[in-house]
Amino acid sequence: MIDCIASYHLNPWTCGIAKFNLRLADALHVPLVTVVGLPHSRYTHPLVSVNPSEFAAFDRAPLAVSYDLLLHGFDPSDPFAVTLAQRAGRVWAGNEVLTSVIRPSRRDVRTVWCPSTIPAYRAETPEIQVLTFGMAHKLDAARYGRLRNLLEGSGRTYRLNVSTALHERTPWEDTLPVLETEMQAIFGSKVHLLGNLSDAGMAQALHDATAMAAFFPDGVRANNTTVWAALEHGCPVITNLDSHSPKPFVHGATVFDVDRLETWPTAASLRDVQVHAWEMCSAYSWKELVKVLVA
Repeated sequence: MIDCIASYHLNPWTCGIAKFNLRLADALHVPLVTVVGLPHSRYTHPLVSVNPSEFAAFDRAPLAVSYDLLLHGFDPSDPFAVTLAQRAGRVWAGNEVLTSVIRPSRRDVRTVWCPSTIPAYRAETPEIQVLTFGMAHKLDAARYGRLRNLLEGSGRTYRLNVSTALHERTPWEDTLPVLETEMQAIFGSKVHLLGNLSDAGMAQALHDATAMAAFFPDGVRANNTTVWAALEHGCPVITNLDSHSPKPFVHGATVFDVDRLETWPTAASLRDVQVHAWEMCSAYSWKELVKVLVA
């Protein structure tokens, strides 16, 4: 009986095999663990699910445990890969081509397949869709908690869609798992991470959203381009204001200040803010900025 899935890479955001292994572990009701730590683990019947070529040089020693093996890649000229296959109890390959390549090293290799790694989501569209831009090291948990309370208090179905924002030299493998954990701690299953959307993807997401939420350490500023993007695309913005926020940003008129909202905005107030904000944007366009710079 398989009692764990052992993989080399464990981050499903940066490795397709890790994402597959996470789903496989869930389907088998066993944990996903690192293959490097197997000799010192409590597991007695691991299924090692890897591509041997991904192993770093310092981790390419033969495994000193009994294991079964599911291969996602195989180089017959790689002694480590051949030894890994030869010492396994049972061996599976992810497709027929791999099977034919592995067979000279393991005649009893069997072919399997890799089902979809994308979880099935409910098809129905919630009544409220809020888009936000997530950056783990800047997450304003208190204001997102207030946003959650407003959404829960609306009595309507909702979803928070998060487009991941990454700073220069900020690795995906550090940011995404932390962001997912922190957002789910606040919104549970009602948060959906969309990854780092392209401009076209962002424009579509803003078009589909009921509102966009963007919170800042002190308050929204005139150089917060994501807020202007939402306003120009006709998406009402829920943010936080202070005395240094743009003067045309007025709670209940052109934006919503989350610190002043007591209930989720009505459909009528959302429409009013949407229209007034879009009209306001004409005075803060690229054309108007160029006029200032060339005057």
